[in-house]
Amino acid sequence: MRTVVIGSTVVDLFFHLPKNAFRQSLQTRKIELPFNEKILADGYDLLPGGSGANVSVGLKKLGLEPYLISGVGDDVVGNYLRDHLRKIGVAGELSRESKPTPVSVILKVASERMIVTSTNHLPDYLEQSLPEEGWIHLSPLPPETDNFYSQLITHQVKTEQTVSINPKMEALQDRQRGLMNLLRTTKIVFLNLAEAKALARLPQASESELMAEIFRLGPEIAVITCGQRGAYVGNRQFQLSAAALGTGEEEIDATGAGDAFIAGFLAGYQEAMAGRQEEIDRLETGLSYGIAESAATIKEIGAQAGQLNNEKIKQESKYVRVRRVNDDKDNTYR
Repeated sequence: MRTVVIGSTVVDLFFHLPKNAFRQSLQTRKIELPFNEKILADGYDLLPGGSGANVSVGLKKLGLEPYLISGVGDDVVGNYLRDHLRKIGVAGELSRESKPTPVSVILKVASERMIVTSTNHLPDYLEQSLPEEGWIHLSPLPPETDNFYSQLITHQVKTEQTVSINPKMEALQDRQRGLMNLLRTTKIVFLNLAEAKALARLPQASESELMAEIFRLGPEIAVITCGQRGAYVGNRQFQLSAAALGTGEEEIDATGAGDAFIAGFLAGYQEAMAGRQEEIDRLETGLSYGIAESAATIKEIGAQAGQLNNEKIKQESKYVRVRRVNDDKDNTYR
C-alpha cells in the first residue's frame, strides 16, 4: 500500500557546543547562552530533516512506497533536499515555493539539545495534490493550514482513504475546528504524552485515561509515546504498552525519534494488515517496530541516519517486550 505523507522538509543545522558554553538549570531545563559573545562550536553537521521527509525516508528504507507532498524554496538548500530524496528513492511532489527553504538550527551539548526552527510551508494548492489512492499520513502542519483539514474530510469521504495524523501542539491546544472534525474520521492519532494531555485536557491523567478521552473525540487508534518510558497504543477494546529498548549505548541525538517511531509503527501495522492478521497483532507489530526504529535513530546524529531497513527492523523488534494493559495489572502479550 502506498502511503501519502504530507509534511515538512527542512535542513537541520547542528552546532555541537562545548560544555562550558552554557549554564543549564536542572530545575527549569533551560540552556542559557550569554549575549554579545561569540561561541566557538566543536563542529557542525548539515543534514536533511523535517517531519514529512523523516517519515517518508523511514518508510522507504523499510520497504514501503511513500509519496511525499511538501514544499521547499527554489534555492540551494531546496535543491540539496530534492537531490537527497531522489537518491533515497522517495517519490512525490516537492513544490518550489517563493519563500526560503525552512532551516532548523539545533544547539547540542552531549545528548541535550535546543531547536530553533523557521516556519515550515506547504504548497498553496495542497488539496489539489492529494492522490485518490493510498494511506494518507499528516505530519505536524502549520496552524494556517487548518482549512486543509476540512478539505481533507471531503476528499476522504469521496475516496474512503485511511488517514493517520500527528498534529502540531498549537493546533491541539487551540482545538482548531478543522482538526477536531478530522479526528472523527481518523484511523490513528500519534501523540507524545504532553500532546495527549493537551488534546484530552487532562493534565494529571494516566495513559489509559487519556486514551479513553481521545477515543471519545473519534480516532479508532491512539498511540502515545512517552520518551524513555516507551509507548502505549490501543483502541476501544484493548491497550498495549512497551518500554523503550535499553541498548546499553549512550543516546547520541533524539532529533527525529518521534518521526522514526511513526515510520516504524506504520510499516509494522501495514505489514500485519497485508498479512491479514488480527487487529491486536497489527498493533503489536506496529508498536514493536516503532520502538525498535526510534531506538536505532537516537544512536546517530540527525533524524534519518540511523533508520533501519526491513531486515534489520525484524531482528531488532524481537527484543521489544509488548505487554497488554488492563484495569488491574500488565500482562505479558509477547
